[in-house]
Amino acid sequence: MRDRGLFDEALELFNARRPAEAAAVCERGLRQSPRDAGLRKLFGDVLQMQGRFDDAIAAYDRALLIDKRLAGAWYASGCAWLAKEVYATALACFEKAAASAPADAASHHNVGTALFKLGLTDEAIARFRRALDLQDSFLPRTAIATSIPGSPAADHAAVLAARRDWAETHLPPRPAKVFQRSAAAGRRLRIGYLSSFFESRNWMKPVWGLINHHDRQEFDIYLFGDCAETECIGYERDGRDHFVDISKLSNRDAALRIEASELDVLVDLNGYSRPARLTVPAQKPAPIQAAWFNMYATSGMTSFDYLIGDEHVIAPEEERFYTEKIVRVPGCYLTFDVRYPVPDVADAPVMSAGHFTFGCLASQYKITPA
Repeated sequence: MRDRGLFDEALELFNARRPAEAAAVCERGLRQSPRDAGLRKLFGDVLQMQGRFDDAIAAYDRALLIDKRLAGAWYASGCAWLAKEVYATALACFEKAAASAPADAASHHNVGTALFKLGLTDEAIARFRRALDLQDSFLPRTAIATSIPGSPAADHAAVLAARRDWAETHLPPRPAKVFQRSAAAGRRLRIGYLSSFFESRNWMKPVWGLINHHDRQEFDIYLFGDCAETECIGYERDGRDHFVDISKLSNRDAALRIEASELDVLVDLNGYSRPARLTVPAQKPAPIQAAWFNMYATSGMTSFDYLIGDEHVIAPEEERFYTEKIVRVPGCYLTFDVRYPVPDVADAPVMSAGHFTFGCLASQYKITPA
């Protein structure tokens, strides 16, 4: 028999994000009621909040031995396996949760998440759509908009439709603004770059190659990042640059801070890798806005004037499926430049093995039969 008072106390502590105290209450309750499946599931949630994923999974397993139909335990166990990046096991758990509670949108959404991590993009999108049908919400619509360019079954029209739907549903209306450029004599063009990933030295390799080579006699450079400047490995700071840490700012405040810089051009480097930050350029804080580097297919937004590519990544006949005007630069639109130590190139395995070995460092969803 469950001690309702202990369960409620543990749940209150869990909701207050006081996991150590909640765990102690759960353990006291389980000593009294060892076959309380709901309390064991709650204990697993507390352990998962502490990052103790293996212990949490063990707690969920014990709860499911008592009641194998406990959808919440299947779902929570799937979340723990997802955190451990064991996607096939996570998928099996979420499928059990969805079967036990077929109207639960979150279970179907997380089935889609696990499928996507396993590289099964079309199957993932089908489950995201199922979740969206059950409950109209930000997460499944965002997952569709993010993943659909990698769908073998989706054409350009489908990508545009999904991203327009996301932008029109989840972004504020584009404000009508009149920008007046300063007429100060000798004023250099002000270019701003917006990124949530400046601290990722590997991801930023194609970006620093451009920013480090900007001509500071012609341009003033502003960097708006979700990190401190000291975390940027690969960025060669110029004393004339302006680095603004916006990590503690809301989207609204970040847009106001960018607008206060009186930029001529704002370049978004996030794209759908950080959908929550797309609200910043949606508020049109600069008179000209461009998407570059990380915008995989069209944004579907009206606030971007341009998307920067090259002759290889966007064919002329595809332009009608973009909400942005396409600007093509000569050569490659990315500017790789590695300024940190890397290992020497090793001999190819074929030299000793006698046969070719193929490898790919891309995410699994990018590796399709085609």
